[in-house]
Amino acid sequence: MSRNSLVLVALLLAGCDKMTVGNHTEGNGETRVSVANDTDENVAQAPEGVGAPMAWRVEDGAAFYGAADQPPVFALRCERQSQSILFERAGSGTALNLSADGAGVSLGTRDLGNGRVQARTGMGDAVLDAMARPQTQVTVSGGPLTLTIPGGVAIRRVVDFCRNPPAPPTPPPTDNMIAPTNAAAPVAPPPVLPAPTPTLGGQPR
Repeated sequence: MSRNSLVLVALLLAGCDKMTVGNHTEGNGETRVSVANDTDENVAQAPEGVGAPMAWRVEDGAAFYGAADQPPVFALRCERQSQSILFERAGSGTALNLSADGAGVSLGTRDLGNGRVQARTGMGDAVLDAMARPQTQVTVSGGPLTLTIPGGVAIRRVVDFCRNPPAPPTPPPTDNMIAPTNAAAPVAPPPVLPAPTPTLGGQPR
């Protein structure tokens, strides 16, 4: 075998001792695996609660939107004494902005101290009826995240509950108001006769 042939065989054997994986080459048959670290901007971290379905839940004049196993991301409830609707969302910020079906409002918030803020609007606010329309999409902004949630029946139930409170229950009749079925009919008193006219000598005076 010629000298050139020996050199070629040696190069081929050396090439068989290397492997390229993920653009990294290691000798001696070792494979280096490239792993993305936590700070890689191309790796998306799944936020908490992803995968759980988001839905409305209505209870006694209040409605909550979120996953069943997480605190609600948005909520509203009726406050009848002040004839207003209270809104609540997760996050911070000094404003809660609502828009739906062409109507919108920007409300000042107060911090509830548990990572949530609250805002209030009167029952005559046009945004309430817009949020309560079927197939409406409600946009909630003003905090760290902008939410797009479905409006419709859940919001309508809270608004109707606040505008049309149920009538107070009728008290049951008492025993004194019910006549006994086998009691005797009352007896009418005898008629009063006129007093006789006094006479003198057998003749009327």
